[in-house]
Amino acid sequence: MNLLDGSGLDGMVATLKICIYEFKNSPREWNYQLVEFLELFTWVIAVWDPCVLDHESGDAFLAIYVDNTALLGATGELNEHTIDVLKTEFEVNDMGAVNSTILSIWDILKMGREGVMP
Repeated sequence: MNLLDGSGLDGMVATLKICIYEFKNSPREWNYQLVEFLELFTWVIAVWDPCVLDHESGDAFLAIYVDNTALLGATGELNEHTIDVLKTEFEVNDMGAVNSTILSIWDILKMGREGVMP
């Protein structure tokens, strides 16, 4: 790698900072890393959508879209535990409860688990 003229200093090292989104496979790699981590905590990929994780209890879903994740259906201890587990490995911004528009997605996800899609 060559630095631009005037940007180098003798005896110094340049650090390349690159955004993960510049790579074609970044969303797939992010999904793989997240899923691999969460499978250790009883989350499994839904058979009907690889971007949805289903908790083994059947009480919650994680819907993944690029680097955003929505935790749906979980309440109380499961909700807190999932967020705490995610915080141990990733930078997490808890945006609070989802709005009513997302609640219809919860119904769609439940239908997908039951093998009935709208």
